[in-house]
Amino acid sequence: MNSEGTIRIIQLSKLDDVYDHADAWNDLTLGGAATTPSNTYAWISTLLENCLLPNEEFHCFLAYRAAKLVGAFPVVVRPHRLLGSACPVLRTPEDPERWAFSVDCLTEPEFSTETHAALLSAVREAFPNFVSIGFKRIDCRSHTIEVIKRPQRHFKVVHELDGVGSYLTTVGSFEAYRAELGANFRGNLRKANNKLQKQDKVQFLFLGSQQVEDSHTTEFIELECSGWKGRSGTAIASSPNWQRFYRIMMSRLREAGALELHFLTAEGKAIAGHLAVRIGRKLAIIKIGYDESYAKCAPGNLLFERTVQRAFEDGGTDEIDCLTDKPWHKNWNLASREYVNVHLCNKSICALTFGYLPCKSRVLLLNPILTKLKRVPYARSFVSSLRKLYSHSVNPAHT
Repeated sequence: MNSEGTIRIIQLSKLDDVYDHADAWNDLTLGGAATTPSNTYAWISTLLENCLLPNEEFHCFLAYRAAKLVGAFPVVVRPHRLLGSACPVLRTPEDPERWAFSVDCLTEPEFSTETHAALLSAVREAFPNFVSIGFKRIDCRSHTIEVIKRPQRHFKVVHELDGVGSYLTTVGSFEAYRAELGANFRGNLRKANNKLQKQDKVQFLFLGSQQVEDSHTTEFIELECSGWKGRSGTAIASSPNWQRFYRIMMSRLREAGALELHFLTAEGKAIAGHLAVRIGRKLAIIKIGYDESYAKCAPGNLLFERTVQRAFEDGGTDEIDCLTDKPWHKNWNLASREYVNVHLCNKSICALTFGYLPCKSRVLLLNPILTKLKRVPYARSFVSSLRKLYSHSVNPAHT
């Protein structure tokens, strides 16, 4: 594929070819270019192996400056439901059943503008009649967000807010941070800790990639399934396919030196755990779990408190990213950042008719109505189904 300036673009469509770039991809993402774990090589490669739908194919566009990878843009391609393969729909890899986030167009911060432009140009060259390129729930700090704020020559842009995620900046003093927590909550933590210390063999374990073994992975998966997640069918262990996905992904994160497992143990077993990823100076917590039989000890809160203390004191962590927004986050005074859905629509007549206009109408007309309906008792599940149905109708890549 043609180079743009000093940037050389490589287009890959076979997994074996993608594997050859694993080390360079890890250097790019784990050094800080990735904003969420779904942008890491471990996550993306596992998605491409396990989560493509029928008659979908993938293409990875990689940007190199000399021997250094400075950008990566994987896309999944599927024929449009009405227009066929002549006008495909593109999206970044995702798997809504396992994870709410999709993959972003990744760029080395130093070369973001020119690399982003080169990658988008390469995609347009490869698929000149595409309808749209969809990004699901990308971080508001993404360079993609910066790009769409500028006038676009080649795209019509539709974007919408898709929730927020909680995070904590861990620069400064842990004692000062803890002192700002609510007095009642601090009192509850103290009482829970007193109850915990009455248990035998209490220990906090923070395992990095070199310490994690397969038995620890199994222990976390079993712990996460032991409570409400197991009962509701949302735990990793609820599905053999989910287990396969997470075991492969965790193995690759471990090989890259990015995996962490945190445990609070008592009486010889884990009673709380975190599955986390180290991305540069950020710690992202992907999954949590705890043993409900120890609820009086608040093991989840006590493990999170120790994780926060460790982040403040280890000298290598500037942020803990919880990725989602949960009610319990408020007790910890976590800040929040927005996530955004983005559609880059081609400017052809077909793309405007079957891509831009349906997306724009959903954002301007349907979403406000559905948001109001969600407040009506018993309407939440209906609204969720309707939103999903309409999303499928305007984004056939997911049908």
